Amino acid sequence: MHEDPAPQQVVRSTEQALETSLCGDMTGLQANAASPMRGGCPSHASQSSLYGPATIPAQPNWARDTLWDVRSAPAVSSDGTIYMGSDDGNFYAINPANGAEKWRLLLWNQIKSSPAIGANGTIYVGSNANKVHAISPTTHAEIASFDTLGDVTASPTIGAAGVVYIGSQTGKFYALNANLTKKWEFATGGAIRTSAAVGPDGGIYFSSDDNKLYALTPTGASKWSAQALGVTGVESSPAVANGKVYVASNQNKLHAFDAATGNLVWERALGTGTSYVGSPAVDANGVVYVGGGDFALHAFTPDGNELWTYPTLGAILAAPAIDKAGTVYFGKSPS
Repeated sequence: MHEDPAPQQVVRSTEQALETSLCGDMTGLQANAASPMRGGCPSHASQSSLYGPATIPAQPNWARDTLWDVRSAPAVSSDGTIYMGSDDGNFYAINPANGAEKWRLLLWNQIKSSPAIGANGTIYVGSNANKVHAISPTTHAEIASFDTLGDVTASPTIGAAGVVYIGSQTGKFYALNANLTKKWEFATGGAIRTSAAVGPDGGIYFSSDDNKLYALTPTGASKWSAQALGVTGVESSPAVANGKVYVASNQNKLHAFDAATGNLVWERALGTGTSYVGSPAVDANGVVYVGGGDFALHAFTPDGNELWTYPTLGAILAAPAIDKAGTVYFGKSPS
């Protein structure tokens, strides 16, 4: 006799299907990690399967000081450990319960890159020591490194089969095996400061200071490139959803490109103001959220219709995060 699945099984199956459609192949990332990489998953959908707080707490649960600025977005492992880098040159592992330091590893130069956690728990991060590092969560030591000959402020993205994608300020983009040996490299005409997005079809998308958005195949061949996105470089990391690649430019615009052809589908102004724009995030309904130079958070439909604008009185330079309930979280600079 056929038995209907339990309600929670149906819910989880639906969530898994949603994650796959939004995020693509996540087998290279640690399973059940709350936030295994910048942007949440390879496509940079910035989705989380967890809920955020329903109300603003009176004070933080805890705070943890490093010796210098923290520009590295934290990654959260399956056991809750929080990993992040600091401009003090240390890579930190933090206890989520009380903020206590579990361990730290000195990498000798600023760490502006955000870490990503591989399927076996290995942590990958770039540094201004011109390297990509692989760190063991058990020995707390570096187990491999790759020299890019230039600062690595971009954050790694882990795709299918554990391939690590990352760019360098030398203008080269790399695909690295899990042990950080090189699979291939692709040269651009400018520094790469942004994190790559990987679509459900394995296509790889990233921007460069040569004012181009690049699309590569999983073998490193060029699919297309889109030119003249910005005046002095594109500092927004792209997001991929529903066959489109979304990226903001310092022309103070949000651009939507066809992921297959590179044709511009639509572009929208993000108000008037400075050229400081953030990176986009996409929710389960395809709504795109991005910070504009007008010091506001904007929401657009997949067709480019603006749903709303929320004034923030400060620049939103990073991608928003979206929880399971659809709540959008973002940080901003001081007013």
